[in-house]
Amino acid sequence: YDVGRVGRDFYISMELLDGETLEDRILKARRLGRVSPFLDNPRATLTLLAEAARAVHYAHSRLEPIIHCDLKPSNILIDPSGRPHILDFGLAVTRKQDGPDPGMITGTPSYMAPEQVSGRSEEIDARTDVYAFGSVLYETLTGRPPFVGDPLDVLQKTLEVAPQAPGGALEAARLRSANAPKARPIPPFIEEIC
Repeated sequence: YDVGRVGRDFYISMELLDGETLEDRILKARRLGRVSPFLDNPRATLTLLAEAARAVHYAHSRLEPIIHCDLKPSNILIDPSGRPHILDFGLAVTRKQDGPDPGMITGTPSYMAPEQVSGRSEEIDARTDVYAFGSVLYETLTGRPPFVGDPLDVLQKTLEVAPQAPGGALEAARLRSANAPKARPIPPFIEEIC
């Protein structure tokens, strides 16, 4: 609502949001042995993600496009009415401003695009967020990001390996989970988008 300064202290006044993050929903599904929130309610999950994608697109389509650079499930808050909100623009850049210094790596490894991983910050644009959103979609479908492991291993895999297809990852997760119901197949068009 407002930004300003009182003495030497700067402030940002914003709407107070209540709810749970998409990460909370993913972890809750895992704790209940359900692998992913997608299996609980595919239509609601995909509708939620589509609305979040429209919010990211809005940021990209502004006169001065805003690139989030750190999209991940913990940065998508779902309010009590079920609407998603994109949070934490702390690493965001605009195309008109200088982004991170060349060679600087910023973001969360499991959701970083190859240009972020390799420090090619001059290549960061809307596609960087599209890649991250694809990783969020993947995790929401399968219960885990496309690559897991220690951060350096994840970064290397991002540059060198194609992730397992979401349908295969979902089935593997279901087989590992003792209480998981039979996995619904991921619709082919969703798997292709992911």
